[in-house]
Amino acid sequence: MTGPEFADFYDSASKQLGLTLTGDEIASFIVSNNASEEEIGFLARFIALCKEKKMETREALFLNVSRLPKKMLMTFDRFNTDSLSAAAKRKIDSLRTLAFIEARRNVIMIGPTGTGKTHLATSIGYECCKNGIGTYFIKMREIQDRFNKALSTGSTGKVLNSLNKYTCLIIDEVGYCKFTMEETLLFFQLIDRFSAKERGSIVMTSNKDIPSWKDLFSEMDALECALDRLCNDSISIRFSGLSNRRGSSELIEINYN
Repeated sequence: MTGPEFADFYDSASKQLGLTLTGDEIASFIVSNNASEEEIGFLARFIALCKEKKMETREALFLNVSRLPKKMLMTFDRFNTDSLSAAAKRKIDSLRTLAFIEARRNVIMIGPTGTGKTHLATSIGYECCKNGIGTYFIKMREIQDRFNKALSTGSTGKVLNSLNKYTCLIIDEVGYCKFTMEETLLFFQLIDRFSAKERGSIVMTSNKDIPSWKDLFSEMDALECALDRLCNDSISIRFSGLSNRRGSSELIEINYN
């Protein structure tokens, strides 16, 4: 690696490392000190090590904030695609690129318990953390608990802001609790605020088809408005089969609305 080549390499890493020395300055330093090829190579390996450690630290920080399950890492590499069609596998690979976040498209996963919805949702979350994207994982019942507490303490704005500050919000297990009218209105506000952001996506899992969500909420106008924002240009993923915990499940279709 020559001085100019190292300068280009350094420029690409300097932003991640938070360094202020430019590639031109490092090239000038190499030339003025008559650095050998071996010395430049050593410096390049050291910079690469610093970059790797920086990325590991960043990933750990984002993971700690995300509340993603950590006992068993449910990643894309561990997601079983053996029974999927080639088209479905390509769509899974597309999710892994996280391009849907830049496109501000939400992801809605529907299917029976234990068929892989949470695994795929958390795989997206882990990928976000690896790439420095603010992510937060929360179950729908936890949202209900926070809304209840906020309504009783007059702190609804604080709760909505706390959930809205992330770029990827993963809401797991929609369908395991029923919202009151006040909670439904807060749910609409959450979806409305998130939809207004310049960048970000909601990833949501449910064991119930969206038409039956009317049985889970108590204010239909607010629910309809929330669904309009949530489902507009969304990515719909449907799971089918028995629970993985019973040894048999399959992802039968992945539809892009």
